[in-house]
Amino acid sequence: MAKRRVEEDRRLLCEGCGYDLTGLAGEGDGGRACPECGRGINESKPVHRTGTAWQRIGGVRGWWGSLVELVRGNQQMWEEARVGWRTDRHLALFNAVAAGGLVVAGLVTNGIFGTSFREVAEVTVVVLILFWWVLVHLITTSLVLIMIWIEHVGIRFFGKRRGWRISEGVAWTVVGHASYGWLVSGVLCGVLMLEPVRMNMPWRDMELPFLAGHIDGYLITLIGAALWGMIVFEICVYLGVRKMRYANPPTITQ
Repeated sequence: MAKRRVEEDRRLLCEGCGYDLTGLAGEGDGGRACPECGRGINESKPVHRTGTAWQRIGGVRGWWGSLVELVRGNQQMWEEARVGWRTDRHLALFNAVAAGGLVVAGLVTNGIFGTSFREVAEVTVVVLILFWWVLVHLITTSLVLIMIWIEHVGIRFFGKRRGWRISEGVAWTVVGHASYGWLVSGVLCGVLMLEPVRMNMPWRDMELPFLAGHIDGYLITLIGAALWGMIVFEICVYLGVRKMRYANPPTITQ
């Protein structure tokens, strides 16, 4: 069974419809197309995937380049993404850390320009505040990483049920680049952490007729801000899976 699975993974599939192109690809197939959907055979070869900006350049420049591609709604990015590139997991980690950092940035801003440090004279209290910032960052980053991992497992599970070729490499490529969506949560939650925003929120203390007493409007808004990032993340995952569900890994040499 294991050998059969490996053989199936080495098939050259049409990346448009999943049709098995094994035996159809060759030296003179420049003008040939998939008999099922008409997509050019050369467009389904692994060499066609030149890599995203993150995969080609890496570092801050590559990170920024892939972010710009995603913001512009460039669907070609998913067509160019290499399958199972070794740094795709690093991209997910980087974005999770960045999202947590954006949340903490709001707290740090309050500490510098607000009252956190101005009214504190004891070193112990300052250390506790710093520890709180670090703890918030660790918790936020961990939650984002958990959500990314769950999505990775989910698209592999449902991809298998639907007959797609969502390998470990494809899954990490998709969720790694889709993890930019969590930056939206980081920005929105970071803004809500700012003291002027929190204190002047008109619906901060809402009263609902079907509930006894009041409900914390600020907490509800904070949760909503986090959900917006998750929605953007899920949309990016959907677009990535749609474009890469039959992606051919670089191990295929036909």
